[in-house]
Amino acid sequence: MDINGPIVISVLDREQGGGRELHFTFKEDFQQASLDGQRQVFGEYLQELNIGIAELAEDDANRQGMLIVQQVCEQMYPYIAAGEMALSETIVVALTPEQAAATDDFRVVDLLKS
Repeated sequence: MDINGPIVISVLDREQGGGRELHFTFKEDFQQASLDGQRQVFGEYLQELNIGIAELAEDDANRQGMLIVQQVCEQMYPYIAAGEMALSETIVVALTPEQAAATDDFRVVDLLKS
């Protein structure tokens, strides 16, 4: 499944404390878009995530990881829509070891291609 969007997501193992980190980096063209354009593109991205998740079986290894991505993106949206987020910065989300287990077979970079 390909979900093309305004961000590139990387999954990194944390050295200290176990678990993993999700790194959300906004693509250059998204950063350069007008605020209205950013709102529209990110809103469409959230819709595409919702559709992609709905199409996955409950036991699909990627489902839980995509739900984590969806939750983070939904929390970012109001700040993006208001122009209050520094889009040039990489957003780092630390996952607990339990949450990280949901990303064991989750290839975010494959699912959310640039």
